[in-house]
Amino acid sequence: GNWMSAFAEQSLGLPKLVGDLVGPCLFAFSMGIGRVIFSFFGDKVKMERVLLCFSIFTTLCYVVLALGKNPVINLVAGVLVGFGVSVMWPGSLSLGAKKFPSGATAMFAILALFGDLGCSFGPWATGIVADNSGLNDAFLFGTLFPLTMVIILLFLNRKKAEK
Repeated sequence: GNWMSAFAEQSLGLPKLVGDLVGPCLFAFSMGIGRVIFSFFGDKVKMERVLLCFSIFTTLCYVVLALGKNPVINLVAGVLVGFGVSVMWPGSLSLGAKKFPSGATAMFAILALFGDLGCSFGPWATGIVADNSGLNDAFLFGTLFPLTMVIILLFLNRKKAEK
């Protein structure tokens, strides 16, 4: 979501103050809506499928951001990234708890560690790409993160199917 203010300023031509408020607020609102919806249905769905669908959805939104030419459509795609990533953290925790019921605190600590590393490394690396190549290339680079989730989930599903 850090990139939403820069996007709102550069692509939509909004003043810095407005961009700093509009971009992240819309992203956070969309993310909050996704988590509220997830809280009602999270225990009634197959988490692997939900995470896979949301990861693919997020990847597609990043592709629209990277390649799209219409600033309004791009803004909607950026807001929808917030919705797409909304279930990744709670969904990963739910999936981990389901797959490793005796994982307890150690499992949560490992998931939190890797989650924090990803939330630090991802924006940092994407910012470097943006500084050197521009926002479009940074958004294209950003697809690597949800794509990684897609690959991991497909691998896990393949292993499950082999058993």
